[in-house]
Amino acid sequence: MQAPFIIDGLSRALCPSFSYALPLVKKSPPNALRVTTACRRKPRPHVPRFQWRPLATATSTSVRRPSTLDFESKSLFHQAPKALANLETEEVYTLLRKRALDGQNDIVDRIIENLVQHRREPPNLKIYSALILRNVNTSGSAQEVVAILHEMKEEGVALDARTCHDVLKVLSVHPHYVLRADIIEYMRQRWFTITEDGHHDIVAGLLRERQFELALHRMDLMVEDNIRIQDWLLDMATYSLLQVGEIDKALDMVKDRTTEDSQLTPSLWYYFLEVASSAFHHEGTSYVWNTRVQTNYLNPPSGACLNVLTTAARYGDVELATDVFRVFGMQNTVIEHQHYEMLIDTYMAHGDVSTALSILCVMHSANAQPDEGTTRTIYEYLRQDVERPPAAFKYLHALKEEDRDIPVSAVNCIIEASTRAGLLNTAIEQYKNLRNLCNTGPNIATFNVLLQGCRKLVRKDLAMFLAAEMVALKIKPDQLTYDRLVLVCSNHGDTDDALRYCYEMKAEGFALRAGTFAQLIRGMRAAQDPRIEQVQRELNPDNSQSF
Repeated sequence: MQAPFIIDGLSRALCPSFSYALPLVKKSPPNALRVTTACRRKPRPHVPRFQWRPLATATSTSVRRPSTLDFESKSLFHQAPKALANLETEEVYTLLRKRALDGQNDIVDRIIENLVQHRREPPNLKIYSALILRNVNTSGSAQEVVAILHEMKEEGVALDARTCHDVLKVLSVHPHYVLRADIIEYMRQRWFTITEDGHHDIVAGLLRERQFELALHRMDLMVEDNIRIQDWLLDMATYSLLQVGEIDKALDMVKDRTTEDSQLTPSLWYYFLEVASSAFHHEGTSYVWNTRVQTNYLNPPSGACLNVLTTAARYGDVELATDVFRVFGMQNTVIEHQHYEMLIDTYMAHGDVSTALSILCVMHSANAQPDEGTTRTIYEYLRQDVERPPAAFKYLHALKEEDRDIPVSAVNCIIEASTRAGLLNTAIEQYKNLRNLCNTGPNIATFNVLLQGCRKLVRKDLAMFLAAEMVALKIKPDQLTYDRLVLVCSNHGDTDDALRYCYEMKAEGFALRAGTFAQLIRGMRAAQDPRIEQVQRELNPDNSQSF
């Protein structure tokens, strides 16, 4: 005999489109499927609904006749029985539903107590509906709703359309996928029409469960049915998509809302800009910036502006980067080194070396001194074509004619690109003209760059000229300077000069790099220099504590 097919909670979760009857309210055989079987966790202890504690007595004997408005004040909570006594039963039910929606559970209990004990109302749909609705607040739970539905079935109280919508409203706050599927199927079988609010509650529950594809599909169906999606649900959907990094889908939704003149809250705009710029999402970042920041509707914090500037630098969006600096100025933000660097990177993404060099001058004037790291993107651009370094050097002369203060790092960058392109003589000429451009003159980085070119082309004569220049200008060599002088002399076969610089270097507390030391030893072995063992013993960088 074939085993029976059991439709449990897992089956429905895996196949939500499966059609089945839901015995939510009618009497059923012992083995029939019940709503509570869909819940894996045991619900919290369920107190019988209609066994109530005795009413508290009023503390004052002189109490005026309360009205409905009086009962809405918690200060008259102890007078509830007398306040309710002056209301018609239907008015009490109306008040019960309102208090349930407000989450005032203690007052809900008192009102139900009045209905059952004093007015002798039997267990009915309105009372159960209130008990369901009060779970909408944060202290409620879907498990409690399951227990109430179970009790309704035991009492023979059938669900109507409004109570089904009450369940959907609770599930929009406390998601329960299987119970929601049960309710929707129950409504379908009884031809209950889902209201606009009901559709909103279903989508809200799906969003909280992170079933985004299904939620968006339902929203599309709502649009097809000419149901206007309320702003709060659109906000919720946008927030949810952004939280999981679905920026493209969130952007499409925001664009549609902007077209339809739907109002987004400022907090949502801020959050969108934060998420998009943090993820370096160029389209989303530029859309929010151009739509809200440029129009002065948003004033983003400096952290978000920095992310936007980084995004602009990555994609070479010059207009966006420039406008970020405009906002920095409006906010009196202290523009730091990293801000300038990202702006330079933005212009270099378009090969605009002239503007990038101008920014270096602005940095220098603002006492945010550019360094070798600042000019890396400029250097990488210049070294790709032998014609670019000379052209850039001419532009520096043009800036000088405009009385711009040229930083030495700008010249060093061009000199380095020239040496890398094999234009060592051009680099030397640029060095000789450096004082005409920079009031400060050359620095140690200038000589290190030139010595690197001397090493590559084995130009010991130029290296010695540069060493003499350093002495004349009283520029103290650093470890890299000594290292490159040793390499130039060693490659030229001049071991004596190489060793002289080695011992001078050691006296200054520096040690050779491992590769330089190995090159020195190879040259000494090739020349059969008898000092190899002494040099290995005294200058081996592996035995030195300084490097």
